[in-house]
Amino acid sequence: MTVLQKKQRALLSAIITLFWFAQYVYIPYQTPFLQAQAVSSSMIGVVVGAYGMTQMLARLPVGLAADTINRHRFFILAGGLCAGGASLLRLVFPSGGGFLAANLFSGLASAMWISFMVLYTSYYSTGEQQKGTSHVILFNNVGMLAGFISATLLYGRLGMQILCALSCGAGMLAALLSLGLREPAGVSVKKPAVRELLAVCKGRRLLFCSALAILQQGIQMSTTMSFTTQILKERGASAAVIGLSSVFYMLCAVASSAFASSRFCA
Repeated sequence: MTVLQKKQRALLSAIITLFWFAQYVYIPYQTPFLQAQAVSSSMIGVVVGAYGMTQMLARLPVGLAADTINRHRFFILAGGLCAGGASLLRLVFPSGGGFLAANLFSGLASAMWISFMVLYTSYYSTGEQQKGTSHVILFNNVGMLAGFISATLLYGRLGMQILCALSCGAGMLAALLSLGLREPAGVSVKKPAVRELLAVCKGRRLLFCSALAILQQGIQMSTTMSFTTQILKERGASAAVIGLSSVFYMLCAVASSAFASSRFCA
């Protein structure tokens, strides 16, 4: 790996950390905040679900477009702008409707995640793809962990507004830094046919792993990322305890992704 590649990988690592910080810094207190605004539980479920719904609808078209154009920097830039813009909406419209619109944009931002992963793993050799994938997930989790720690420290004193402001700033900074990214030299500029790309979806192992991922994401989004915090609040937990529950969850996620990148796991 050349010095330039190392610098590019370090830059992308910082962008990934900022991006996921922007996407998750407000998450531990999103449900309690909306509940305090007299938003119904069913509406809160719609708000949380909007994030996943947008990704479900947008990820395949975004992935096809990214692979067809074969230039991922544009999608990384768009992801950062959408993440920052989503929290700008939360700042301006701190209501159920505002958070619903913002979560649609956040879901669109996360739909761009495939380009982050493809560009990052392109800096690794074919035999190190597991290591590269584990590292990119590690920085993903580090960003979320930093967001949860920040939320735990700040929400009780400064409220949701400061979390949304930090999210907006981190997203915009990630977008700004992405202008310094360069596509790896030697990347093929041949544009594959959409039919060739879609043929990948027929793989049995891919379908099986996708089904497992759906279950994992469903459990995560309906518990840790949403109603677990509401249940803690209903049982009298302080804002600090609510935040610490999310921090503990993310510490486990960081540890597991670090383990996945080890030679022992490979």
